[in-house]
Amino acid sequence: MRAAFAIAATLCFGGAASIASDIAPAVEGQAPRVSLPLTIEKVWYRSSGKRRQADLTVTEDAFEFTARKKVFSFPLDRIRVISFGKMKNDVDTDWIVMSVGVTRPYDIVGFRDGQKWGYGGRTRELFHDLRRVLKELSAAQYRTSPGYQSYEDLNSGCTLAIPESWNSYVESLVLVGSHSPSGTTILSAEPIRRVEIGASGETRPVDDLETLDAILAGQTPGIFIERSRAGRGMSCRGFSAAARERLLVQAREDPLFGEGHEVVEDVAASSGVVDGCEAVRIRGRSRRHDGAEVVLDLMAVAPGQTLYVFGLRTPGERYANDLKTFETALSTVKFSVALD
Repeated sequence: MRAAFAIAATLCFGGAASIASDIAPAVEGQAPRVSLPLTIEKVWYRSSGKRRQADLTVTEDAFEFTARKKVFSFPLDRIRVISFGKMKNDVDTDWIVMSVGVTRPYDIVGFRDGQKWGYGGRTRELFHDLRRVLKELSAAQYRTSPGYQSYEDLNSGCTLAIPESWNSYVESLVLVGSHSPSGTTILSAEPIRRVEIGASGETRPVDDLETLDAILAGQTPGIFIERSRAGRGMSCRGFSAAARERLLVQAREDPLFGEGHEVVEDVAASSGVVDGCEAVRIRGRSRRHDGAEVVLDLMAVAPGQTLYVFGLRTPGERYANDLKTFETALSTVKFSVALD
């Protein structure tokens, strides 16, 4: 595995109506749109530990749960992220889990298919349908700035916004939990994987290793995301002194500070925040044998059992420009609120 950061090397929902049945006719060249308002009968709704049966109505402005004539309304502009998984004190059941609010501590709302005495099996299908609605309404994690797109392929663990023209490449993936795979995702304007068509018409993926090497070497700008199990002293509340020191040691083991590179600015740690969690920012600069400087800029955060290291590797002369893209991406990170 070509580790972009040394951490990877060393850790190496009557029935709940289907939204699909309420799709408006497709317009040529466009995907069908969901007809709103939409009511989904009989869901189990849970907030603040209390569970009750309710009907869910989705409008262009809110998710509304009606339980015995009492309405719990959550405006779309306050829904941060919708995810799928377990909830605290109910790890045997899958829920659709929403994080609501502007700042931590966020309100956590869960709901699932309430058919068959509360054990209906359509919760996952309902999640995918409602996620499609949120995409169409540009709500929750799909609310992005012009020129950016939501990237959500990090095994449902988190989402972030990246430039619309960028490509992603998963270099390695080792599953160590439902939301916490260990591996590297590389985001770049340069495509690393392409699809070729053979003589008989078959298709096959081909990796451009030269482009990959250039990104890892900091010659071509790229953002990478390393995921691994969070270690001792790492949590959303912050990092202990020992945990910060371990991150610094591992950063110094990055190839950008290895053989053939001269350290211009040793890696140093400072504090940061990612999606309301305390983070550690680590930056350093080196010079290659050809005299070109390269910057390594990392942001480490542990919102749960997974340690995320978001990193930028870029030529020194491009750092000020690429830093804007990197920090824009960091400002849009939203972690899943479903339990691992």
